[in-house]
Amino acid sequence: MPIKAKQLLAFALFVFCFLASPSVYAAQVVTITEGTEVRLRLLEKLSSGSASEGQRFNLELDDDLRVDGVVVVPRGAKALGTVIHAKKRGFMGKGGELNIMIDSLVSG
Repeated sequence: MPIKAKQLLAFALFVFCFLASPSVYAAQVVTITEGTEVRLRLLEKLSSGSASEGQRFNLELDDDLRVDGVVVVPRGAKALGTVIHAKKRGFMGKGGELNIMIDSLVSG
């Protein structure tokens, strides 16, 4: 068999094995129980004095997220959040308010 034919056959076999692998198609579903601590770090400044409702912001997973001792999302994974409510601080020492929602965490 000529060299080009062998290389083509080897490449075709590699592609077939790669595409036939169930891990390529199947995403494992993991349930994270309510109350699980998920540590996220803001990647930009966000405060009640400057934020506005609907504003999007970026976060990063600060620690590995584990379920039953197994890492399901590695540290450094990106997350996206939205400001739900922002109220600047008031007079006479009245504090501001900032309510946010974490929309997504991308695991890979």
